[in-house]
Amino acid sequence: RDELLAIVRKYSSSLGQTIARDGEESGDSHFWQEMLDMFFVRGLVESKTTSDDLLFFVNLLSLEFGGGGFNDEGKIFAEPCFVRRWQPQLSKVLGDRTREVDWRRSFYLNLVVHTTYTLTVSICSREELLRYRNSSGSSLESIYKITKNVFASPSRSNFQTKSSKASETVSSYPDIYFSVDDHDDTFEHLILKNEDHCYCVLLHATGGAAFGSGRLIRGKDGSRSSAVVTLFSGFVSYEMVRSAFESGKLSFGFLHLGGKSERLVMRGPGGRGEVDVIVTRVPGSKNYFYEPVEAPGAKLGIGTIVRKAADAAKHAYLAASSGPNEDLIPLRCSLLSVSLDWETLAHDLLFKVLSCDFLSSVLM
Repeated sequence: RDELLAIVRKYSSSLGQTIARDGEESGDSHFWQEMLDMFFVRGLVESKTTSDDLLFFVNLLSLEFGGGGFNDEGKIFAEPCFVRRWQPQLSKVLGDRTREVDWRRSFYLNLVVHTTYTLTVSICSREELLRYRNSSGSSLESIYKITKNVFASPSRSNFQTKSSKASETVSSYPDIYFSVDDHDDTFEHLILKNEDHCYCVLLHATGGAAFGSGRLIRGKDGSRSSAVVTLFSGFVSYEMVRSAFESGKLSFGFLHLGGKSERLVMRGPGGRGEVDVIVTRVPGSKNYFYEPVEAPGAKLGIGTIVRKAADAAKHAYLAASSGPNEDLIPLRCSLLSVSLDWETLAHDLLFKVLSCDFLSSVLM
């Protein structure tokens, strides 16, 4: 697999670029068809996701219509992607639909889908973020943390405007979604209730199709385990969440949809990716306490914090230090999904520097 991944990287340096550089190789349709066949049909990739027996194909016809074709009645006749069960031969998988496939995009889509991921959502101290700005090799202590395995999908749940309940599943390609179906239960106790709190979200790739043997690290006991790739990292302060919750006028990429629970969409650093969150005011605020955080997971290992994030934290800290606020509103934050476009994901999976630390960075 390492040799195949090296070949794929050679032909993938133009990922995310509108126009490839002169002399740069990107491969033809036959090349990507062969790569997909070797990786995902002939069993050269042994991932452990629940979708191992599913293969995803990008519909070439749909690309001509900007993501979906329509008939005279306005109904979609060419979905952006279609799914097939694994068969030992590619011809059996696709039948007579071989010519309908965009092989390059389909290879990358399967690379993304057949990689394993971990989502970590936590509440961190703003003061700790400031402290870390001038520290090196230390860790950032979390107040509360939840870690969960998630799966990549070219489809998403279409939630009602004022509800956290999904009404249907729709195609999201070219965006890839990492959804938390049981978000209400998972994040029941994840509550911002102090001006010093920051809401942090991190998504990591941990293994699977994009990881070769060269992506293993050796522990002190001689054991070997995979390093991780940080794909999304971001935090937002309590004040920002509350401002968006109350007025919907925040300019940091939030949407305010009204009702007792608010849907907030937080955009990632540099406008990269989105985090969809249901924010709910918690009754009986003054009597609410956190459940204990697991001792082994009480600290987030942080690699770097960009200047913009640190400045935002500093600004919020100074505002909080001006005096106590007796009217704090406790806000439960239930994460629905993290989404990123497929090119960003594919590029980072193939080229981004690996981290031996499970949580490597918090960015704004």
